[in-house]
Amino acid sequence: MPDAARPTERLAYLIMTEAPEADFRGDVLDGLSRPAPAIPPKYFYNEKGASLFEDICSTEDYYVTKAETALIEREADDIARTIGPDASLFEPGSGAATKIRPILRALDRPGEYTLFDISQEQMERVAGELRTEFPSLRLGAVAGDFTRGLPEDDRLFSGKGNRVCFFPGGTIGNFAPDEQKALLSTFRKALRPGDILLLGADARKDSAVLDAAYNDTAGYTAAFNLNLLNRMKRELDADLDLDAWMHVAYYDEQHHRIRMFLRPRTDTRIVIGDRTFDFPIGRPINTEASYKFDPKALRTLGKASGYTLEKIWDAGEDLFYLACFRVAD
Repeated sequence: MPDAARPTERLAYLIMTEAPEADFRGDVLDGLSRPAPAIPPKYFYNEKGASLFEDICSTEDYYVTKAETALIEREADDIARTIGPDASLFEPGSGAATKIRPILRALDRPGEYTLFDISQEQMERVAGELRTEFPSLRLGAVAGDFTRGLPEDDRLFSGKGNRVCFFPGGTIGNFAPDEQKALLSTFRKALRPGDILLLGADARKDSAVLDAAYNDTAGYTAAFNLNLLNRMKRELDADLDLDAWMHVAYYDEQHHRIRMFLRPRTDTRIVIGDRTFDFPIGRPINTEASYKFDPKALRTLGKASGYTLEKIWDAGEDLFYLACFRVAD
């Protein structure tokens, strides 16, 4: 049973789950030691990285956030009809909870909304905003790693209608295919047959559109990627030449994914403590993969994870999908 923090005036409940401690040093040393060096993309999001990601979202070429937001606002009434009255919704990786708000406004007597993220402080701040906008809505929060799923707790799911897992943003694409299935299966454990998963997924599209989105002319994505090296210097006292590295992102059409790397411009090395990692010119560090989907791929993913694809809302122009799945019997 997870530890329970005392509820606040903003929250009906606050459930604290055990979260794994991030080990930046250990993960970097492990990642750089691999035959194909890689650093987990979760380390993009320190304070500087989060600010740069906001800048990326503001660019004309980065369509993801704008397309999904417009889609949800346009289809909110239909989404609400699909969900039904008195629903209990939870959002893994809820962040600022901006995309759920048009849906909450459109729903018939929503029973409950649960924030689910790593930062208790952010969730309490966001709950204050939601309390102002939705004064009668029951709000709860779970602080922890959403990849581990919701804890079992009697305070969850007070609504009498459907349970709904809302997982927007195309975040599912940042997981490898086997990890996608495992994650959706984990979410399903909190749902019952007939309950709903609303999944945001980036659509497969012309490679030129994708390449532009991940190589913006303002250089924000490059700075976002290269910030990993800055973190190594500041936090790990790494000896490395920042000017020896460049940002590279391209669309891998065979596997329907964007691949993002840090690639050395010349022979160079990274030294962390007593460990030295040599990087000849062209040997990259893999920093992110972002998988793209079409309806067939979404149907296959859902079936493999215990869901049935019921409906897809399309942003148009092969930009973005919001898929509605039902938990299979």
